[in-house]
Amino acid sequence: MPTVSFTRMADGTKEDYDLLEPYAAEFCAGLPDRILAAVRELDGPAGGFLLTRYEHSLQTATRALHDGRDHEYVVMSLVHDIGDNLAPHTHSEMIGAVLRPFVRPELVWIARHHGLFQTYYYAHFRGRTATRGTPTGTTSGLTPACPGATATTRRASTRSIRRCRSRRSSRWCTRCSASRATCSSDPIQ
Repeated sequence: MPTVSFTRMADGTKEDYDLLEPYAAEFCAGLPDRILAAVRELDGPAGGFLLTRYEHSLQTATRALHDGRDHEYVVMSLVHDIGDNLAPHTHSEMIGAVLRPFVRPELVWIARHHGLFQTYYYAHFRGRTATRGTPTGTTSGLTPACPGATATTRRASTRSIRRCRSRRSSRWCTRCSASRATCSSDPIQ
C-alpha cells in the first residue's frame, strides 16, 4: 500500500494529500457502522439502573418513533448516549459534535445539552441547584440559548423536561407542560 512521504503534516505535498483523499473518504463511509457498534457497546452492566444504556437508547428511539418524530430525531435519540463509554463527564458534548454534520441544529442542541437537562432530577442531592444543574452560586443556566431557537422552541424544550406529576415520579415526561396538573403519557426515564 502506498504511503505519504512526510512525517510532519507541514511537509506534505499535493501528491501526498491526493493519496490520502480516497482513504479518508473510505474511512468516513464507515462511520454509520462505527456509530451502530458504539450503540451496541452500551449493552453492558446497568450500573444500578433498571435498564442498560443500550436498552435505554432503544427505548428512547422507539418512543421518538412512536411519537411521530422524523428520522433525524429518531437517530439522535438512538445514539444520544454513545459517548458514555469514552467521555462519561462530557458525553453530551461528544454526541453533539458527532451529530453536527448530519442533523439539523436544534437536534444537535438537544443532544449536546441532554446531560445537563437530566440533572434536574438529582442535582439537589449533590449540592447543586435543581433548576440549574451547576454548583450553587454559579450563573450557568439550565437552558442555554439554542442557536436559531425561538422563544417558543425554548419553552417547549423546558416543558419537555418537567416531571410527570400525574405519576408522582422522577421520570421524564415529554408531554407535560408547566400549566398542566396531570399527564396521560408514559414517563420516560
